Amino acid sequence: MHSTHFDTIDEATAHFAEIFDAAAQGRAVTIGTGYGRAAVVDAGRLRRLLATTLPYRAKAVAEQGGPRAAAELSARNIQEAQKRPDR
Repeated sequence: MHSTHFDTIDEATAHFAEIFDAAAQGRAVTIGTGYGRAAVVDAGRLRRLLATTLPYRAKAVAEQGGPRAAAELSARNIQEAQKRPDR
C-alpha cells in the first residue's frame, strides 16, 4: 500500500476528492503545512484502531470544539495498561 503526500495546502486543495478517496481506501495521506505535516485518515478506521489498541478507559474528545478528535489518557490509565500482561 502506498502513501500520498501533498507539499502544500494549495496543492492538497486542488486534489480534495482524491485525498478522501485515498483515506477511505486505507492509504496514508499527508499534507505539508507551514508548521509541519498533517495527516488525513478515515474516521472509522481510526476509531477501530483506537478501540483495539488503547486502554479501555481511553476516550475520544473533541479538540478545540472542532471535528478533530484526540485520545485522552490519564497517567494512571497508561500505567495500568503497561502492567497488563498482553502489552
